[in-house]
Amino acid sequence: MKNVDQSNDRTERIAGAFPRTAHSNPEPAPVITEAHRRLEPFIGTWKVVGQNGSAAPNAPNTPVTGEESYTWLPGRFFLLGHWDHRFGNDRHVGLNIVRYDATTEQYSSYHVDNLGFARTYRVTHRDGVWSFTGDWERATWALGPDGQTMTIDWEITRDGETWEPLCHLDATKQTGDLARA
Repeated sequence: MKNVDQSNDRTERIAGAFPRTAHSNPEPAPVITEAHRRLEPFIGTWKVVGQNGSAAPNAPNTPVTGEESYTWLPGRFFLLGHWDHRFGNDRHVGLNIVRYDATTEQYSSYHVDNLGFARTYRVTHRDGVWSFTGDWERATWALGPDGQTMTIDWEITRDGETWEPLCHLDATKQTGDLARA
């Protein structure tokens, strides 16, 4: 039976097989920028009503109701979203994180849901319209001029070329919302 000193000696040699090296250019600390502040209009709770599109894999052409909410993770670098949609007897629940990468000057969003999907979208914005583009789905989120309404249209592709309607949602921000963490 080995004694503790023999085990510790062996462990130190194994651990030393991957020595740490100092980085000459450490990553700079993130800074909140105007690009982060552009996400502010999403903060809050939104009631949604709409319809699944003809290409929806579950309950096509079925009315949709639900709620979406967005808040800042502490630090205000990442926008955390949560959605809970109901259509027919089905439910679509998920989380997403929207981020801005100052190094690439690009937004992205990572989505996971109760249907088992995990997807990353490239995100762009122009004139109050945010576009989410993934390999199999894409969306536009158009904020109304009053900041209290939003139109959300998702599309899906099965062949990577032809896009079909996945769902259309009209969202209304709830008044008196305290989600501005």
